[in-house]
Amino acid sequence: MDSKRVLRTEYDFKGSNRDDRSIYYYREDGTVEQRIGGDRAWRNNNPGNIRWKDGAKYPWNYAERHGAVGIDGDDFAIFPDWETGLRAKKELLLTDSYRSLSLSESMKRWASDKKDNPEDYARFLASRAGVSTETKIEDLSPAQLEAVFDAIGQREGARPGKTVEHGKDANPSKRLQQGQLNDMTDYEEEDIYLAFGPSP
Repeated sequence: MDSKRVLRTEYDFKGSNRDDRSIYYYREDGTVEQRIGGDRAWRNNNPGNIRWKDGAKYPWNYAERHGAVGIDGDDFAIFPDWETGLRAKKELLLTDSYRSLSLSESMKRWASDKKDNPEDYARFLASRAGVSTETKIEDLSPAQLEAVFDAIGQREGARPGKTVEHGKDANPSKRLQQGQLNDMTDYEEEDIYLAFGPSP
């Protein structure tokens, strides 16, 4: 049995600066890996920035069924390692939800937020694969598909932050105190509930 297997994660969003945000990976052997700052995709081992649950974008419970072990405060899945997250990204694009769509159509679903600019996203993928934005996922050659996978990774970002290793039986994360919770908005309280569960 792999003693480094991740059993659970915690998300710490203290501070308004994203470089202050942390993910804690609690392993079976009692050690903890803390990832601080960097891009969300790197912090969450989630190179596709797949959300935990989004029925409009993914098959139901997709992230959990493909190995996700946690969720951050913005509803993005946390995977136990990069390889698991990468496999989830690749397999998602080949599901019935995406494979029959063109690059243009698929990015309107994958990157539906206006700030993600799905049209520009599709053009970026098409340019890297050397195809039209109207090319369907199922019509891509293996090489073109790999180019699309790589381009999604580039677009989503994977800038590393800082990694800190904590010894066995460490409890490095600090839950927010009730006094701090009282000053939060409803949305921020929901973030805490999703990340940690009910406050003690």
